[in-house]
This record gives sequence, C-alpha cells and structure tokens, in this order.
Amino acid sequence: MPQLPNTSAATPGKTATALAVDRRTRILHVSALSLALVLLWSLTHRYAGLSGDAELYAFQAMARLHSNLATDLYLQFGSQDHYTLFSPLYAAMIDIL
Repeated sequence: MPQLPNTSAATPGKTATALAVDRRTRILHVSALSLALVLLWSLTHRYAGLSGDAELYAFQAMARLHSNLATDLYLQFGSQDHYTLFSPLYAAMIDIL
C-alpha cells in the first residue's frame, strides 16, 4: 500500500520562512482570483434596482426616517417591521448616506 506524503513535516530544502512566503503568496493569488471573479460577475450582471421585498424594506426604513410616512395603512396594520432588526439598521445606513 503506497504511503501518502507527510504534510506536517517541513518540505526538504525549504526553510520555515520560505514556506511562510509560499503560503502568503498562495493566499494572495486566491484573493486576487476571487476579486477578479467578483468584478467580472459585477460587470456582466446589471443592477435591476429595487424590486420585490426590497421595495418594502426600503419603504419601512424610510418611514423610520420620515414620520409622515408612518401613517401609511400598510405600516400601521400590515407590516411585521416591529419583529426585525433589519429596518432600523437599514434606516441608519440610509441616514448616514
């Protein structure tokens, strides 16, 4: 039965510093490739804007910032906004921007 190489032992001929540099270089290459894939995906998929539930979340967050929106019937009787942390956090981010 063939034996697998011992990965815990140091590679012959390489110092610990050289192995650390190789590991950092590999991490850098994987990170660069990942960022390149995200960039490529971002360039090939257009932003469709707010749709579906995102419109409701934006409306709930805006109602927290503008009190005159809070009188809307949806927010008074149909919203479950009181049970989530998302709307207050989203409203804070909108306020910062």
